[in-house]
Amino acid sequence: MTSLTVNLKFRRLSFTLNLYAEIPGTGITVLLGPSGSGKTTLMRLIAGFEKADAGSICFGQNTWFNLDQGIDVPVRKRNVGVVFQDYALFQNMTVAQNIGYGVAKKVRPAAVTRWVERLNLSGLEKRYPSQLSGGQCQRVALARTLATNPDLLLLDEPFSAVDSHLRFQLRTQLIELVAAIKKPAILVTHDLEEARQVADWIGVITAGRLARFGAARDIFNDPGDYKTATVLGWRNLLPLTLNQDGSLSNFKISTKSRLAVGPWGQIQVNGIPESAKWLAIRAEHINLKRRSHSECALQVKVAGFRELGAVKELLCRLPDSTFLYIHCPWDVTLPSLGEMIMVHLPVQHLRVLGDEISLTGWRLRSLTSKDSDLGEVHAGYY
Repeated sequence: MTSLTVNLKFRRLSFTLNLYAEIPGTGITVLLGPSGSGKTTLMRLIAGFEKADAGSICFGQNTWFNLDQGIDVPVRKRNVGVVFQDYALFQNMTVAQNIGYGVAKKVRPAAVTRWVERLNLSGLEKRYPSQLSGGQCQRVALARTLATNPDLLLLDEPFSAVDSHLRFQLRTQLIELVAAIKKPAILVTHDLEEARQVADWIGVITAGRLARFGAARDIFNDPGDYKTATVLGWRNLLPLTLNQDGSLSNFKISTKSRLAVGPWGQIQVNGIPESAKWLAIRAEHINLKRRSHSECALQVKVAGFRELGAVKELLCRLPDSTFLYIHCPWDVTLPSLGEMIMVHLPVQHLRVLGDEISLTGWRLRSLTSKDSDLGEVHAGYY
């Protein structure tokens, strides 16, 4: 598989894009980050629409850009297919003409027929873009790009202008197409749900910096630092400081070293690095009932709740007014508003985060005895 290596520096008014990445030559790589973080800028640099101030872009053995060597391969020779957010269809051309645009005349009819069928556009060949729905326009744009047989597919928030009920279907179709053509794809988005559905690999970009890159499952399960965690939807981020005093703990775990979580309690842990600033846990991993001995018990006050489709979200308040979000199955009976309850945080789902320094790989591991509420919790690379 042909991988893409990017090492670039590009100055903008609001930030400087400065990153290095090796993007795998298979599957879908999602560039995820807030608006204005540099995702689309990076995609435009890869495609050749803009020129970096320094660095290089290599696709396999081919160098597309190298400022020091004076190399800047034109867009048309990079054989990159781009799908834009606004479709970019030719309004004076039919569906068939749009799909065939850019395809060699000799193979154009066969290519149009193939991609009309693959993207469920049969019967629409003679229509113009103004006669199509948003979902149909996006499928035409995707078909036009794939018909040119690109070596690399770039998609800039391709489904953001499509109605929400069509997005899932289009994402599923994209996954199938990328697997079928066996070519790498890079998708830019700030939509967390979209990233979860389609990503094989994820690059988290914040303020022009590649904060994290890796397999999607690893990135979602272990953000490493605070900014990455917020981009990935981790809402329970509890500030912590190293603490060596002997104050009482709201957590039912006791060992040698103490780690204070806010002014309201501490979990005593061995091996926490000094750069640790946050303790994080996903909302779906917090339990209302104790399920094992390796859980931290914490008293909270119920501040609100709402239904989120298949789950219910419980909003709880800690003694220092920090909020804790808990997702419960829809059939669970929720406590009353204002009620004081105990919630349980499984140690294996707690993550230690740094501010800027990534603590990727740090885990908390409980050595609690089955016969006791007291035991040891160690931090390290597990």
